[in-house]
Amino acid sequence: MKYSFIFLISAILIFSGCIEDNITTESNGTSLLNNTSSENPNIEVEADDSSESKNSSEIGSIPFKVLEFGIYGDSYKHYESNVKDDKTVIEVYMGKKLGSDNIIEINSIKLENGVLIVNVEEITPETISDRVIVYPYEIVEVNGIYNNVEFKVIE
Repeated sequence: MKYSFIFLISAILIFSGCIEDNITTESNGTSLLNNTSSENPNIEVEADDSSESKNSSEIGSIPFKVLEFGIYGDSYKHYESNVKDDKTVIEVYMGKKLGSDNIIEINSIKLENGVLIVNVEEITPETISDRVIVYPYEIVEVNGIYNNVEFKVIE
């Protein structure tokens, strides 16, 4: 009995270092759960710890939060951004597509020389899995006000 207790305590101490901490605390005391899994993109936050030490002429990653995504957005293709309160909302719409496997997603957002660069990936499969008409879209939110936003499509 005595040895099994020691073994249990040893196992807990050894395996406790294997758990990854995905919680980040911001300067205002807000805790964020970092989830960069493409399997569950409900909230995606990119963090660049060195962004504070960079000057405005260098490229810095900007964290963003996915507000909404799906397959029934606007019927025409367009990308837009607008300011709401103290945040910038970025919307990307793929337009009318045939097949539910069509996806549009924002891969990264970077700040370069005062310009917010949004990297957008449009995924269109070579074969059509079904005959459903969809309108893929994604809406994300960035802290801060950015009036100069450029979109780059990744192929």
